[in-house]
Amino acid sequence: MGLRVVTLLALLASLLILSNVNGVCGRRSLSMEEDLEFKRQLKHLNKPAVKSIKVNPKLYGDNKTHVFGHWTADGFLKTGCFNNLCNGFVQVSKSVVLGQILNVRPITHGHMPVVPMFLYQNIYSKNWIVAIGDGKEAIGYWPPELFDSIKDFAPVVGWRGEVYAPQGEFASKMGTGRFPNQDSASSQWQSVASFSVVRVYNENYIGVGPYDPSLKNIADETLYYNVIDFPYIDDEWRHTFFYGGPGEDTFHPPLESIYKD
Repeated sequence: MGLRVVTLLALLASLLILSNVNGVCGRRSLSMEEDLEFKRQLKHLNKPAVKSIKVNPKLYGDNKTHVFGHWTADGFLKTGCFNNLCNGFVQVSKSVVLGQILNVRPITHGHMPVVPMFLYQNIYSKNWIVAIGDGKEAIGYWPPELFDSIKDFAPVVGWRGEVYAPQGEFASKMGTGRFPNQDSASSQWQSVASFSVVRVYNENYIGVGPYDPSLKNIADETLYYNVIDFPYIDDEWRHTFFYGGPGEDTFHPPLESIYKD
């Protein structure tokens, strides 16, 4: 049985201004039933390293939120795997591992639970390091030898959400299941999934931007999902975007029925 993938790619940075990028970071809001990837958008290079927060019953046997990662050097033809299921990712932390259940507590001001996540390249070793939390605890890293085109920097980065569904089945909701809107950000903190404090690290390892001229918002299926960008909210949340949607159900017919003719 085939697998349909519906993608919501938010803020794909083609980096017309920042030609060399050595990391990304941001705060992710969480939802138990989401299937979200906060990842290096390197599919255009076919050599991605991915870190994310994910719900995947088939992989984990439950509906809980897990710290998740995978890599490939050839589009998953012969290389790559999830988490630590093959050689590649080097575990460093003794308290956090890829694949473990992520337990978070709500933060103040009535916002949904959030978790800071980072993917950056060490200036000396060139390892691609996955880190989590306000203290940037390193979970582990992917050695540069695994890749060809991102040994020194990544020319493209992005933050995205995905939902998966077998052929003939409804695609599930993304995030909290609610559409984002162009109203004030304060009206959405408690109800809509978001990425906030979105940053990229430039060739000097300084967190900046990302800059508006290099950004694109892409939603594959706007009937079911969407993304709304707020380039600046305040000094705490900075660049934020809200994303998600209800998915397919009896009130939103499946994609196959829409495109039959």
